[in-house]
Amino acid sequence: MSKVEEDLKYEDDSGYKGAKKMSIDDAMKADENDESLKKWKDALLAQAASAPKSDQHVVFDKLLIKSAGLPKRLEFTFEEVKKAQSEKKSLFTIKGGESFAIGYQYRVFNDIVMGLRVVMRVQKMGIAIAKGQTMMGCYAPQAAPHEYFLEEIDTPSSVISRGNYHTKAVFGDDDAGDGALGELEFTFRIEKDW
Repeated sequence: MSKVEEDLKYEDDSGYKGAKKMSIDDAMKADENDESLKKWKDALLAQAASAPKSDQHVVFDKLLIKSAGLPKRLEFTFEEVKKAQSEKKSLFTIKGGESFAIGYQYRVFNDIVMGLRVVMRVQKMGIAIAKGQTMMGCYAPQAAPHEYFLEEIDTPSSVISRGNYHTKAVFGDDDAGDGALGELEFTFRIEKDW
């Protein structure tokens, strides 16, 4: 794991203290006399038993882009994203003045992930123009991948706003910390048309 840049560390000023890490078996046994809680846990964790196993806790598979202006959402494997970045290519183009949302498809293995989060920074010509952080939530293992979309971004429409934007995302959780679940960098363009 590389050292996380200071401006890409998750900042929690809410005072929230994450729950103590607990295995799925321990979670199922806790409060077993509470019938409504037992039903809720059964529904939440039912798929965990049949979920595949891995030596990794969370694996991010795809970068997702959706916009009302696109005929269908865009999907890029993390390998495609990394290849485009290494070749210094723009991954996708957004029409100026349109809104779009960035999302991630990922799988959770072996145990519940607590406090999954992402911190993102967007730069234009090397200058940071936006930074955001999102607590994505807690997820149990399951056979199907999870998906999470960040809030929509409104793109500027002026001529001066057109061009390349470099984005870096850092993934972490309450247990492992910032950057422990990986990083992703990509470049997108804002243009007059799609």
